[in-house]
Formats: sequence, C-alpha cells, structure tokens
Amino acid sequence: ATISALRTGYERFCREDWIDAGRTAVFGYSRGAVTAAILAVRVDRLKAAVCAAGIYDLKQEYATNQNPGIRANMEKETGLTDEAFGERSPLLMMEKLGCPLLILHGEKDVNASVAQAKLLSHRLDELEKDYEIKLYPERDHDLGRKNLYAALLDFLERRLKSPASKADSTQRPSKK
Repeated sequence: ATISALRTGYERFCREDWIDAGRTAVFGYSRGAVTAAILAVRVDRLKAAVCAAGIYDLKQEYATNQNPGIRANMEKETGLTDEAFGERSPLLMMEKLGCPLLILHGEKDVNASVAQAKLLSHRLDELEKDYEIKLYPERDHDLGRKNLYAALLDFLERRLKSPASKADSTQRPSKK
C-alpha cells in the first residue's frame, strides 16, 4: 500500500508544469531507503535513487539482527512469511533497476547492518548496474547531516544535471 501511494504521488508530481519529469530522483533513509529502492525498480522515468541506512534483504537481516525493537517491527510487518519478506526486500528486485543508485551506510549501524549495504552492492555488481556506495566507518544509523547532505547533493547534481545544449557548449570554456 505504501509503494502504491508513493508511486501515485510521484506520477501526480511529475504532471506538474513546474517539474522536469525527466530529471527526478527518489531518496529514502532507514525504512524510507527500502521504499525508495522498491520505487526505483518500479518507476521507469526516475533518473537517480539514493538509499541511506536501509535493509535490502529483510529475511537475511531478521536472521542476524540482534536489536529486539527492530526484530519486533519486522515480525509485526511481515508476520514472518516468505511472501511478506520478499515484498519488502528490494535486493530481490534489482534486475529491474533502471537508474543510478547511491547507497549510504554507517559501518557501526546496529539498526540496519552494514552487511545490507554490502549485499546490495554485490548484487548490483552481479547485475552490472550503475551505482555508487559510500560507507562511513565511524557512523552508526545516524550518518550525520553534513555527511548525508554532502553525498546526496553531490550525487544528485552529477546524475540529474541536464546535458548542455550544443549552443551552450560552444559558448562555455571547458574546465579541465
């Protein structure tokens, strides 16, 4: 239901006159990272996606995560069924990813293991997908605003920037 609502909102957003629908991205943090990753595989026109501190294989994380609150949330949301785990595990859907993806994660995260970011990275390598990963050795689930914004803005600027028109490129000096 969450993904359906977000997709409907995204499609409506893209119909607005002031939006360049060819230069849109999705960003999510923690549970939002899972949602952003799933949206990224279901929306063809996205130009970029950013996922920070997420869980991408929910069943695997449930098996290894020792945080009782996180495990209780997983149990409540999935009923521990394979179907529910699968629906909430974007790692299993990445063959459909059609845009560049940035993965951000703290290496000391106990809410969502850094192994999840590494699993996603490995899967994207297998699929030869366009992605970047940035791990923060001294950070936990909170990456810190400075780290988050710097990585997010750098990635989006590079990935969403409109290519200069031929007229523009002939008028601008090249930067080397």
